[in-house]
Amino acid sequence: MRIEESRTAVNYTPGRQGRKIVDIVIHHWGVDGQTHDGVVDWFCNPAKGATTSAHFVVSAGRVHCIVSPADTAWHAGDWDENLQSIGIECRPEATAADYATVAELVRWLRTKYGNLPLRPHNAFFSTSCPGRWDLSRLDKLARGTTTGGGIVSGAMRPAPAMYPITQRYRENATAYNSAGMHGALDYGVPVGTPLVAPEDGTVVFDGWAWDLPGGPNDWASRWYLIKPARGDTKGGGGIITIFRNSAGSHWALCHASQSYYNVGDRVRAGQVLQASGATGIATGPHSHVNLWPASPNWGNGAYGAIDPEPYITRPYAPITSTSWQGSATTGTGTATTRFDFLEWITMAKQTDINKALTAWASSPEGQAVIGRAVLDRQFKDSQGRKISLAYVLKYDKANWDTVRAIAQAVRPSSIALAVWGYKSKLNGNKDAYQLLTNTQPTTAGSTTTKEA
Repeated sequence: MRIEESRTAVNYTPGRQGRKIVDIVIHHWGVDGQTHDGVVDWFCNPAKGATTSAHFVVSAGRVHCIVSPADTAWHAGDWDENLQSIGIECRPEATAADYATVAELVRWLRTKYGNLPLRPHNAFFSTSCPGRWDLSRLDKLARGTTTGGGIVSGAMRPAPAMYPITQRYRENATAYNSAGMHGALDYGVPVGTPLVAPEDGTVVFDGWAWDLPGGPNDWASRWYLIKPARGDTKGGGGIITIFRNSAGSHWALCHASQSYYNVGDRVRAGQVLQASGATGIATGPHSHVNLWPASPNWGNGAYGAIDPEPYITRPYAPITSTSWQGSATTGTGTATTRFDFLEWITMAKQTDINKALTAWASSPEGQAVIGRAVLDRQFKDSQGRKISLAYVLKYDKANWDTVRAIAQAVRPSSIALAVWGYKSKLNGNKDAYQLLTNTQPTTAGSTTTKEA
């Protein structure tokens, strides 16, 4: 959390006369539509005529300290309470993003001054303040028992404990950060590390960054993530998984080497979402973790993203890589259209594999997906290198035609199994596997064959 200290309130008393800080008083600005900087200026500019102050002014993504907690702000309307409390002026609109930032500040203050309770301003002075602010909700959010308004059990660390945080939210801005600052939390993990879902939720995107929704100007529809040109494996977040929790908040894990789910799949906290990697814009292997509240403040300097770290209160504890199928007795959960391919294919008979894949490939959706799966899914070539057909075929029209021809001419089981790299179950179709893994097909006017 970054705290701005560029301004100082006009009205405060140095020190606390030997009193200990025992609580936090929550205020609001009082009138919707005021700006964060305007409120700070009102407290700090002698020409404005303010007769009160606060320790902090807070809105979504911004925290201004205008009186040091070591000093006494004139905020509670009760001098005795002023001496023993910290006053926080909150944005009256009280959006989910506002809640998230105030909760982050409360959490930080509690690490400094102990388990401080939250008190409303109207407990000490006759006022409508703190307005819409629900102190019970704020307290739960600050303690990591809610995110974005829905009650949960606290988010789980997505990476194993032995791997450190290498870059925090708003830390070390570089040219690689699209907002001009780092709007996420990075874990330095080697390629192939299993990464888990921090909370229960539903997958809303899973794949390469070039397939993110929206066009060139539809930034909010893709969570302000960079959408590179199709086939650009070094642009944007690489392989990304995004899922939404029950409160409407969204988590994203970026730069994976492999991901496992489809849009609509239900996942549980601790379920393996990805294998880590360095795809997209990355200086080395790591997992870039974003969190957006249900109602993001897209202008908060981080394109709506907030700091995930205060909400990650549970240790890394993987459960399984399979989609949650729910319970027939309780009715919770939803059957997904995607099962765990790795587990199923290890146990399935060849006849079952052929039957399932042939039925799927006969549908219009299956026919459309085969070509894309062949291009985008990762597998191993004959030398054991991780690769996708996208590296071999350079997306010119002749090669797109070749992909469509493969989808129509080769048995569905051979295509799917080649994509996932299961060489032992190709049913003898070695020509198809050779085509998919080793060489670029010869096109009209060319006799060149390129190694992958």
